[in-house]
Amino acid sequence: MGGHVESLRVHDVRRASGGGGSVVVATRGLRKQEILCRRPCEGVLASAADRVDTAGTARYLFRPICGSRGTNTITNFLARTQPNPNVPRLVMGCLRSIWLVGLFEERLPITVIVAAAGGCRRCFRA
Repeated sequence: MGGHVESLRVHDVRRASGGGGSVVVATRGLRKQEILCRRPCEGVLASAADRVDTAGTARYLFRPICGSRGTNTITNFLARTQPNPNVPRLVMGCLRSIWLVGLFEERLPITVIVAAAGGCRRCFRA
C-alpha cells in the first residue's frame, strides 16, 4: 500500500536468513507486518536498499533525499510518471488489483492471498 512505501526505510528491507536471495520488508504503522518479497522483485529491491544505505542513518527508500512525507506521495508520484503516451497511467488501486489477480492466477491458496493482502485470516477459516 502507498503508506507502506512512503514510510519504508532502508533498514526495513533485509535479506532473509538462510540465503537464497529472499528479501523481507518490515512495514510500519498500524498494520505492521513482515512481507516476503516476490522473486522477480527481490534483486531490484535489495539493490535499491544497498544504493541508498548510509551507515548510521535511517534513510527513506522511496525519495531518500526528500525529508518530508505527505499524504498521497505515491499517488502523486505515479500521476507525474508517464514516460510514454502509449502507456496507461499508473494507479495504486489498479496496481494492487493486478497484483492480486496474479496471485490468483498462480493458484495460491486463498488464505495466503488474504494474509499477503493484509486481510483478516479469521474470515477464511474452513
